[in-house]
Amino acid sequence: TKNNAQLLFFTDAHQVYKCRVGDFADGKASVMGEYVPARLGMDAGERPVYMALTEDYAGHMLFLFENGKCAKVPMQSYATKQNRKKLLNAYSDKSKLVWAACLPEETELAITTSAGRMLLVHSAQIPEKQTKTTAGINVYTLKKNSRLSRIMRKEDFVSEDIEYYRSGKIPGTGHFINDSDKTANNFPKQLDLF
Repeated sequence: TKNNAQLLFFTDAHQVYKCRVGDFADGKASVMGEYVPARLGMDAGERPVYMALTEDYAGHMLFLFENGKCAKVPMQSYATKQNRKKLLNAYSDKSKLVWAACLPEETELAITTSAGRMLLVHSAQIPEKQTKTTAGINVYTLKKNSRLSRIMRKEDFVSEDIEYYRSGKIPGTGHFINDSDKTANNFPKQLDLF
């Protein structure tokens, strides 16, 4: 990347801190680096959960929440005319964030639940919302007491038949993950009660 590219640090307090790559000093691979919360002046106890790198604010930020909703926000929403370092209300606080990603182009996601189900979704199916704090739209119809638990890009999910998990429309309920797919993707084994 370049020194004038922007780093956006999204935190668990629903804020985003912005800086340039060049704001961090060059170092060797063996150097520990700088502590990001201190360097950017984050609030006490606030932790970064995702970092986006952009040169032109193209593409989208995608946020997936435990309640089965997904928000797709244009990166342009985070561009500012002034050199502001901190933006409040960077994403919705209605449900716990499970996964966030900066998508320069549309992609397919393997979305799994705590109930052992998975749904294959193309990000183009998710409508864009201009408001950063949008709660998003339902992409997953969750069963009682289940939540979104793990999200992977399609190319990172190992499966002999990944199309088995695709749904023609959203929201979807997904399919139970095959035992061979659980093993291939290091899903935890279900514990027997007896």
